[in-house]
Amino acid sequence: MELLSIDWDYFIDADANYKGKYFPDGGNENLPSMLQDFIWQDRYAQSIIEGKDIREIKVRKEYYELCDYLRHEKISLYEIAESHKDYYYFLKRLRQTGGLKFSVTNIDFHHDLRPGNTNDKIDCGNWLRRVKEDGLVNGITWIGCEDSDKLENEVHVIFTTDLLSRLKYGKYTAVFICRSRVWSPPHLDDKLFKMHDIVNKRSTIIQEQQWEARWDRIQAGLDANVRTLKNMIKKCEK
Repeated sequence: MELLSIDWDYFIDADANYKGKYFPDGGNENLPSMLQDFIWQDRYAQSIIEGKDIREIKVRKEYYELCDYLRHEKISLYEIAESHKDYYYFLKRLRQTGGLKFSVTNIDFHHDLRPGNTNDKIDCGNWLRRVKEDGLVNGITWIGCEDSDKLENEVHVIFTTDLLSRLKYGKYTAVFICRSRVWSPPHLDDKLFKMHDIVNKRSTIIQEQQWEARWDRIQAGLDANVRTLKNMIKKCEK
């Protein structure tokens, strides 16, 4: 069974250096959503002050390529979630429908093959290694970016940066989409919602988390946050 996995962070048109400086620390994924939004607002404010405005970031051209692909394809099943770690449980549910082993095409800025942590907890950075180690998949293709962290000694993983060359027409049984909110700027959420609408019209939902809109709330207090940071900087310069 061929499965398609989509992490929204792949489509953010910013390089790794920019993300490392202005985006939140990935370790914050488990923080409450309200606190994550506050952190994002602070990062927007910092970028504005430094002339590197996050609001200027667009989606990569591959976003439009994938949307066209999804409009053409009728993939039977889909699921959406906030975190990529939920893909592990997505596969477990698919196995209950009769699937034994799966091949996964993962569209993702990160490879998500990090070694397991000490308490063996599944997270957004190791879920793909876990499904591999637990024998849930028999093939992995990772579609990443030129500046994604490269794999080392992963002989059973096919890596490419060419999105269209690896998508298989008429082959995918199910698609999973996660927002990865800590790596994905809120002002681009509307593009993600449009992608979901395309899938929703073509497929049957398995299980769906609610993606709440973030940008209006973050934008509402952004000017005040910028003023506060500017005042703090002025005081430090005196």
